[in-house]
Amino acid sequence: IYIALNKPAGVVSTVSDDKKRVTVTDLVKLNQKIYPVGRLDYDTTGLILMTNDGELADELMHPRNKVEKTYLVKLSKPLEEKHRHLLEKGIVLDKKRTLPATIRFANRHDFKKLYITISEGRNRQVKKMFERFGYFVDKLHRTEVGPIKLGRLETGKWRHLTPEEVTRLKK
Repeated sequence: IYIALNKPAGVVSTVSDDKKRVTVTDLVKLNQKIYPVGRLDYDTTGLILMTNDGELADELMHPRNKVEKTYLVKLSKPLEEKHRHLLEKGIVLDKKRTLPATIRFANRHDFKKLYITISEGRNRQVKKMFERFGYFVDKLHRTEVGPIKLGRLETGKWRHLTPEEVTRLKK
């Protein structure tokens, strides 16, 4: 089973939660066990993949495979070009250099709203990258994981991946 879910804020990316919060598996009602592939923070929205294919999940999450993830970010203030350049080269976070990121602005007249693509998934990485230079992330929304795009899937809704999407993911 291969699922794309548009995770709302206030939902945890786990199978169960000891604090009784809503989980991603609560949103996808199936008669078979499925698991989230990776995580999104509690307040982060957007695309999360879910599957019962443990081998594929492991491949997608393993750092050596450098699966790209793209996020729409809304910053507290416009991103300065010097900071964009540094983030695209890679910066030191928690004593370890990040891999280079790709940044493109959502609108050429608005430097607060941008897309960032990273190929690693450290804890709160995108937020920490911007915080390093004094920016606060007002909104973080994942739009893509590898070749899978969220598209127009409504918040809280899910869909099965197409056979073509599954094939592309496995590559």
